[in-house]
Amino acid sequence: MAVIIDTNAIIKQLNLRLVINPSIQTDKEFAEKYDLYTLKEVIGEVRDERARQFLANLPYDVIIEDSSYIEDADRITVENFAKDTGDFKTLSYVDILVIAFGLTLAREKKEIQHVL
Repeated sequence: MAVIIDTNAIIKQLNLRLVINPSIQTDKEFAEKYDLYTLKEVIGEVRDERARQFLANLPYDVIIEDSSYIEDADRITVENFAKDTGDFKTLSYVDILVIAFGLTLAREKKEIQHVL
């Protein structure tokens, strides 16, 4: 199962295993069940050295993708939805990319087929 890590989780140095699935007892079991992803743009937002060290020392792999991986249609869908809900002005460009990345990744992993 895919999990996308946003900037806040890195900066706050959250224990991802406990946040995502507290019933999993070991990091090995967590790594076997979950694929962790983030974007290069998220990494670029992490300026604190301790947070960067946290990410580098996670006991599981994190797949780092470039935003070019995101389908343009998914980014446009997120932007339009955020405009419709009034959230567009409060979301950063990286926030929009992370949400769109989730759509692209979910479709790729066959967790969804399409978004209306």
